[in-house]
Amino acid sequence: MIESPVSWGEFAAGSDLMLWRPGIDRRRIRWRAMVTVRHATTAGYAVLGTVAIILGAHATSRPFWWVMVLVGIVLVAGSVVVLAVQYHCADCDHRHGGATCVLCRERSRFFYRRGDVADLPPPLVDAVDQLFTSVHSVHASRAAQWLAPEHLRDIHQMAWNAVTVIDRTRDLHTARSDPACVGCLDADDEHPLTMVDDVLDRVLSCLDQVVLLVRVWEHKLSCANLLNTALPDTLADIVADTGRQADALPEAVFAYITAARDVTNAGPFPWEHDPKPARARDAS
Repeated sequence: MIESPVSWGEFAAGSDLMLWRPGIDRRRIRWRAMVTVRHATTAGYAVLGTVAIILGAHATSRPFWWVMVLVGIVLVAGSVVVLAVQYHCADCDHRHGGATCVLCRERSRFFYRRGDVADLPPPLVDAVDQLFTSVHSVHASRAAQWLAPEHLRDIHQMAWNAVTVIDRTRDLHTARSDPACVGCLDADDEHPLTMVDDVLDRVLSCLDQVVLLVRVWEHKLSCANLLNTALPDTLADIVADTGRQADALPEAVFAYITAARDVTNAGPFPWEHDPKPARARDAS
């Protein structure tokens, strides 16, 4: 599965989608985010546990030795587990008990949040939401493995550029949507926004087409996999047995019915009559 540049993040205000900057190393970001008070406290417990093990190893009293070593092992093991979990969640969990996350101090340095454009006009908010969703749909699809790596990079970069343009023209967009500013924008101000809107429409249309192609190919792959999938052995046995029953059952029933007819002297069946008289009557 290809890692999507769009992921969910946990913030103080709640969950939100994030679009990561192209070319960023998520592993380095995790290590950077680990340098917080919360993680330092966890690391401190690991150090404290190590000290307890060392003291216990040099203790002369055997009960004291057992207690210190056991406490040290628990502290070290617990700290390692907590640090491992915090490392894997460092790029998506930005809640630090009121402290500002190092990744959130500067907007767009590491990622854009969907909430970063919440104060813009609704059409732009919807456009950003569509950008995030489209990029994630392409990367999360099984069909993404069939695309060239440069295609995925271009999709990511194009979406990032579009969000960046929206973010950096927020003042002009806000002014244009403000009723008090109607007619205040001159031609020099309006022309860039018109060009931005045109490019944004083209980007959204492009991503819609890419998502459609990817979904169609994913559906085609699913159908091909189903058609080429062999039946399980147990189901194949059931199918074979059912076919044999379907071939043998009519003859068995026919044998029983004719035997019953012979025992009861019920006479011949309609298909057992001589057809010659009927043909003779038709000829006359």
